[in-house]
Amino acid sequence: VPGSLKPSIAACLVSLSRISLDEVLLDPCCGAGTILLEAAAKGGKAIGGDIDEAAVQASSANFRHLGKGEPLVMHWNALKLPLSPGSLRHVVCNLPWGK
Repeated sequence: VPGSLKPSIAACLVSLSRISLDEVLLDPCCGAGTILLEAAAKGGKAIGGDIDEAAVQASSANFRHLGKGEPLVMHWNALKLPLSPGSLRHVVCNLPWGK
């Protein structure tokens, strides 16, 4: 997916979030899922989504390819997330380019 983060940068961002194992990390513009994969690699839980259906499919494929199971990745508009206010403490995102 164009604009994907390098895994080392995604891992750094996840570390900076200071997420604990019982918390959930959100990437509202997940693209190919690099941030979600790094959160899973650290044993965390992550949910994400993207407005681009191809990106959602790429993220799911990357999880399957790396044997990380099936992530909670949805097709959505990040301006209208289907989440309750205050339900998450950690948001890590590589914002869309050119916006």
